[in-house]
This record gives sequence, C-alpha cells and structure tokens, in this order.
Amino acid sequence: MRNYLIILLAAIAAASSGFFVVDQREVGIVKQSSKQLQIYAPGLHWKIPFWGELTFIYTNLRSSYLASSQLLHTTKGQGFSANVIVNWQVIKPEVYFVYLNSNGVKNLDVQIATVVSNKLLNLASKSSSLSAFEEQVNSQLKNIAEPELGINFVNIGLVQVNPVTESTVPVDNLKTMSAESAFNLAQQIKKQADETQQQAQEKLRTKNSKFYDYFMKIYNLSNNAESK
Repeated sequence: MRNYLIILLAAIAAASSGFFVVDQREVGIVKQSSKQLQIYAPGLHWKIPFWGELTFIYTNLRSSYLASSQLLHTTKGQGFSANVIVNWQVIKPEVYFVYLNSNGVKNLDVQIATVVSNKLLNLASKSSSLSAFEEQVNSQLKNIAEPELGINFVNIGLVQVNPVTESTVPVDNLKTMSAESAFNLAQQIKKQADETQQQAQEKLRTKNSKFYDYFMKIYNLSNNAESK
C-alpha cells in the first residue's frame, strides 16, 4: 500500500510539472521535433512533462538604437550620417524562433541594422535636403514587415542627423602630404565632426529633453561596451 502511495505521489508531482504560464507579453513555443513547433498563447497551459523544449518569445514592442554604418548623401551631394531608434516587434513567433536557432541573436542584430541602413540610403538618395530626408523618414518608415525574420518594424525614428563636411583635399595631395600636415588635417576634420555632433545633441535636448536623456544613456552604454 505504501509503495502504491509513493508511486501515486510521484505521478502527481510529474504531471504537475507539466503546467506552465505564458505571460501576456509573450508566447510559448515547444519544439517537439526538428520541424514541428507548438505555439501557446498567453495563459495557463500543460504539456507532457520532460517532452519538448519550452521557449518564451517576447512579442511586445522593442527598441534598438542604430547609427548609419556609412555616409549618406542627398541628391545635391550633401553628406551626412543619421542615428535612429528602431521600434519593432515579433509578429511571427515560429519564424523568429527558427531564425534565432539557426543564426543567433548577433546575426539578427546585423540583419536589422542592414535593413535599416538600406532604407536610409534609399531615402537619402531621393532627398534634395536634410529636412526633406527627415520628412521622408518620419512619413514612410512605418509598419514595415520583414517576413524572413518574423518581425515588423513599427517605426524608424530619427534621433540625430549630422551633416558632414567632407574633405576637399584631392586624394593625390593626401598621398604626398607630410605626416604632420595629414595629422593637422585629421584633427580639423575631427573637430568639425565633434562640433556638429554637439550641435545636434543640443538641438535634440531643446526639442525633447526626456528623449535626450534616454538617448544619452544608450549612447554612453554603447561607448562603454565598445571600449570593453
């Protein structure tokens, strides 16, 4: 009788271990085989204990801070760089899950940055001025689905647009320039870039102080991560 009671209690404990709760901000995915996935909506669920790997996928809005990886140009040749906040969310959890398992988080970040950079390049090439570029970004970069990643870009918002004064020194002159002259030129270019960035940050702080504080936290964290 005692043995039966122990077996019954063990069975109850094993069965109860199959219960799990999916948060309102997530969906649950159980990988039953290499190709078969079971999706669970928010709420209380039960699955066969110790069968299938349970993963929670966050589906609420996320934000990523990105800086354009290359110099952008308007139709009139004005060079500039742009920093943006990308708001995105998972809309196809199973696709997103498979992509992450196959490629990893770092590759996902690279793909997001590549997609955003290409869209910024495309809009810059159609804009006659920086203000026109800003208007196009604010009006066009919304609700962009990326089915291969299983995500949707809710919107891409500009944080900074930094005009760049490109060097007018011919390449041939740079090759024959002395080391001291080249260093002085590099210092001038850096000084101009720093002043432009400072002006852009002051403009952002005046326009939206709360967002400026949020941006600076991300900016400082990014610099600290790069230094490490």
